[in-house]
Amino acid sequence: MKPNENGIKYDYSLLKPISVLYVEDDDILREKVLEYLRMRFENVYSASNGREGLAVFQGQHPDVVVTDIKMPVMNGLEMARHIKNSHPKTPVIILTAFSEVSFLMEAIEVGVEGYVQKPTDGIKLIDTIYRSILPVLQEREIEDLDHDIQFSLEGMMGKSPSIRNIIKQIRQVSKSNFSVIIQGETGVGKTLIANTIHNLSKRADKPFVTVDIGAMPDTLVESELFGYKKGAFTGAARDKKGFFETGSGGTVFLDELENMNPYVQGKILRAVEERKIYPLGSTTPVSIDIRIIGATNKDLALEVKEKHFRQDLFYRLCEFSIDVPPLRDRIEDIPMLAKKFYRDASSELEKNIKFIDDDALELLIRYPWPGNIRELKNSMRRIALICEKDGISTKDVKKILSESKETEFITPIQIEEKECSEIPFYPLSQVEKWAIQKALHLTKGKKLNTASLLEIDYKTLISKIKKYGLS
Repeated sequence: MKPNENGIKYDYSLLKPISVLYVEDDDILREKVLEYLRMRFENVYSASNGREGLAVFQGQHPDVVVTDIKMPVMNGLEMARHIKNSHPKTPVIILTAFSEVSFLMEAIEVGVEGYVQKPTDGIKLIDTIYRSILPVLQEREIEDLDHDIQFSLEGMMGKSPSIRNIIKQIRQVSKSNFSVIIQGETGVGKTLIANTIHNLSKRADKPFVTVDIGAMPDTLVESELFGYKKGAFTGAARDKKGFFETGSGGTVFLDELENMNPYVQGKILRAVEERKIYPLGSTTPVSIDIRIIGATNKDLALEVKEKHFRQDLFYRLCEFSIDVPPLRDRIEDIPMLAKKFYRDASSELEKNIKFIDDDALELLIRYPWPGNIRELKNSMRRIALICEKDGISTKDVKKILSESKETEFITPIQIEEKECSEIPFYPLSQVEKWAIQKALHLTKGKKLNTASLLEIDYKTLISKIKKYGLS
């Protein structure tokens, strides 16, 4: 990273993969500047007038355009106008002689990102390119990060519409400093979501502290959260910082929120509102700066209604909520996750498992997965372990799933004969919509059961639900 003439440090290495189009009608000057640009950039294109430059731009789509103003056939500003109309985010830099200053107002109107006075100073030109392209590079970095996040989370949680919506929510809330409550059954991926929110936030370089409230005895929760001073109680031989103090500046993830007793809930509310804590045995407050993400496998709003959880703390922590559906309610994710997990296990066990039978996969889809993704992952590891061939069979799946306490598989539900007499005589599309609504009602929204009941495949059902706007 070298300082420019103003002492500002620019990381010129970022420019290497950038592609540049240089348009200049003076052959000698063009070759001189091109030689300089080629030392900085991997891909440099050139043209001798605006029309030729526009053709090169349309064919190569360079990242940045550098152009002279006065040229035959088509001048630089006319070319810039065409480029800005079709690709407004592409930076355009003009080279201008002192006598051409009057063109600058028109250039500003066109939307060029910068100008360099001729005769061209190489360093000034590179600095101008750097400043103009930096926002584009930053936007690309964010897009690449978003893609990586999407790909990573989909790979670990699934690609169903509900999971894609959760990924969208993660992106939205991570940019804020909101407190978040993540609700969902055990094993759906609440910790993964919390960690991702932290890693995408401005606090990413600060601590991410996980506190498992459910694993702590009530008598220790307060001292673990807020710390204590030497002599505060029997056995307190030295000062100890609590999770809230060690996590200051970062994120504190409180798992199993519903297990906090009312006294600790009050202490947390005070700490969050005042941004201060009082270690046990101390009357001197300690300032903290934390973001709290909580997780629970219960309906916390219902816990508030039943007076098991403080209403004021709930509203303080629930500035944003994410509800993660159980795996059995998004069975379209099961095949992808099952294949990922058996492939991971195959690699771990140094086996060569190449496929899973369709019947075996169907069995996995019909299993209710009370332990959700965690249970599916553990089951696939065990299935991979006992698999003796190069493919997973129904026998392998049955052997492992039969060991579970939850051995009942989802089966088709038969509609009562009396329901048939209720079908009205209307156009076929209305009858079809009515039948799907009725089946969804009978199965309490279970889409797999609904598809079995209607004797159609799952994808067809999803398509028709979307077609008729049902939920």
